[in-house]
Amino acid sequence: MNSYWKTFLFFIFILSVSGCHSTRDEPVSDMSNYDSIQRLLYKGTQEKYPLHQRIQFTEKAYVIAYKSDVDSLIHETLRHRYNLSLKDSNVSETKRLAHKLINRLEKGNSKKELANFYFDFAGYFYISNPDSAFYYYHQSKNEYLNLDDHIGIGKNYINMAIIQTNEGDYFGSEKSAIDALTHLKNANDSSLLFSTYNALAISSGMRKNYGEEQYWYTKAENISNDESQKVVLQSNRAVSFREAKNYQQSLDLFHEIKDHPFIHKDPLFKARIIDNMAYTKWLQNPQEDVVDDYQAALAIRKGIDSKRGMISSYQHLTEYYYLSNPSQAAIYAKKMLELAVNINNPDDELLALELLIKINKNNGLGNYAVRYIELNDSLKIARALSIHQYAKIRFDSDKIREENQNLNLVKAEKELELERSNKRGIIMLSLLGFLIVLAISYHYYMRNKREQDKRAVIYQTEVKIAQQLHDELANDLYSTLTLVEASKSTMDATTQQKLIQNIEYIYSQTRSISRQNNQVDVVNFATDLNLMLASYQTEKTTILSKGLPSYNWINLSDEKKIILYRVLQELMINMKKHSHSTFVILSFSEKDNGIEIVYKDNGIGLGEIESKRKNGLLNVENRIYSIAGKLTFESEKGVKVIIFIPY
Repeated sequence: MNSYWKTFLFFIFILSVSGCHSTRDEPVSDMSNYDSIQRLLYKGTQEKYPLHQRIQFTEKAYVIAYKSDVDSLIHETLRHRYNLSLKDSNVSETKRLAHKLINRLEKGNSKKELANFYFDFAGYFYISNPDSAFYYYHQSKNEYLNLDDHIGIGKNYINMAIIQTNEGDYFGSEKSAIDALTHLKNANDSSLLFSTYNALAISSGMRKNYGEEQYWYTKAENISNDESQKVVLQSNRAVSFREAKNYQQSLDLFHEIKDHPFIHKDPLFKARIIDNMAYTKWLQNPQEDVVDDYQAALAIRKGIDSKRGMISSYQHLTEYYYLSNPSQAAIYAKKMLELAVNINNPDDELLALELLIKINKNNGLGNYAVRYIELNDSLKIARALSIHQYAKIRFDSDKIREENQNLNLVKAEKELELERSNKRGIIMLSLLGFLIVLAISYHYYMRNKREQDKRAVIYQTEVKIAQQLHDELANDLYSTLTLVEASKSTMDATTQQKLIQNIEYIYSQTRSISRQNNQVDVVNFATDLNLMLASYQTEKTTILSKGLPSYNWINLSDEKKIILYRVLQELMINMKKHSHSTFVILSFSEKDNGIEIVYKDNGIGLGEIESKRKNGLLNVENRIYSIAGKLTFESEKGVKVIIFIPY
């Protein structure tokens, strides 16, 4: 539920800027046609007519405009027809009209209108299809770039940042928000800057960088003249302090705003303040009796049918009763799960399942654990694909744009180089014979020396590549093949062929990959490690991790992250090849100024695989000992490995 309070703030800064329509830029030969079109379009806007009749008016206007062959009139009638299709909730018709209008605007000279329409069309997809919304915001941004319209560029970047935050791409969201800030730094529109600061605050908070989150909230508060906005900001700052475990600072902020008139005008926000204050008090002192406040907030949320709010209340009540009354906690957790499924919120469903698993840990995990694993895996894959998709959209578009912008620059550089070459030729012809001979001799000497140096570097590089291919790339390719094998039963033939082509592509690129010093993503380490572990899960083998996403990986150096990644990869490969496990659990926790990782599986144990220890397992030991870590192998039923890495 951490994401619930953060996404609440979006309602005050999701932009609803409508695109501007271009005026008629061509003469109309028959003014009677123009008048007829305008009369029909006017009737199409009148609410007194039924919707189907208003659609008919605009369709007649379009037919007349099309026959008149005036682009501005065709665009205008198409836009009116598109707007009515939104009211008609006809999805296929809306998309058909939108693409028709886009095609005409792209072929014409209506750049401003095209940029505006891309923006509006992105808004149409904002809730139902975030990927499409992101794509069209990106298209709109590119059109505004061509127009050098910094306000238009900035508002698109803001919406892109919001979508990326909602989809879990927090680093991408921060980049988009900073790009927005770059274009809006000289803007006089405080609402756009306010939206940008909020986007940066939220992405910082979701990355658990609470100090930076407070900084951006303060920036937003300083430029806001709206009292209601300031109260919401204070509430979000209070929750940020709570997430950072600064409970007293959080409560002080809640007390400052709990009696503000704005809160009593908005029942939903009032319930949120009551619930959050109670939850903070309970976190500060688990003996605090806050159940009456929880129930008061729940009653308000039920009264206004706020399902997301009710989910938050059920979560807090579940946690409150977890130790003192497990049966009551289970009742609230089941209500939370039912509502999360009802509104199709996978994050809240996952949290409810986790709570139910904890409550029922002594009674068997049953279907809760199965559903948790399925949902958790699908969420990881979906979010990884979304992050890749957003990055690809930006990269592909920006690359094309950069190439087009550089064409003239390359041409100018070639002309300049040609001119310089001619001058050098004239100078060389004026030199005395022995100086020419000396220069040529020196040139050949230096060229031979560079060739010798190059051969030496190539030899050393190839030796390094060979070692890296043996020690590291083989594991990466094995992980990829394992993922293909695990996913094969759920794919169609086209997808299988595509994966095979991707693996062949990886192989063809091994030379360039091997030149990299580090193939592990140490910035997004938790995500990268999670994906690697998930790649070894199959229908026969279940893999669970505990504490991985929430662990503060900043404490671990990049070198130790890479070694830990390789060690766990070795263990997973060993499990896959030799132990025949059906269940693997990994737990991550802080201990004695370091990190402790406990690996357990239910395989055949070390006795059967001791002979293979000279390869993979010995490599595991050597890696851990190289960074002054500790490693313990235990084997009763299955394998247990305890790894400790100091900071």
